[in-house]
Amino acid sequence: MVKLIIPQKFTNTEFLQPLIYRMTIMSQVLRPTAEDALRDWLEIRDTIPAAHRELMPCPRTEPVPETMTLDAMFLQFCNI
Repeated sequence: MVKLIIPQKFTNTEFLQPLIYRMTIMSQVLRPTAEDALRDWLEIRDTIPAAHRELMPCPRTEPVPETMTLDAMFLQFCNI
């Protein structure tokens, strides 16, 4: 359920898909431990450009101009 809801409802979450997929495998034996999940997250995070890391997930229903304006304001506020 989570692997479907997050990417469908929010933007700026696409990079999480591999981690979400691994963490939601039905077989407990095949799912990563917390330590493995953290290691996966750190590897994923290192591949994301710094500016993209600062963007907040936005509802896909939010109008594009509003999203762009809020993102621009946020990035300016963070001096990125």
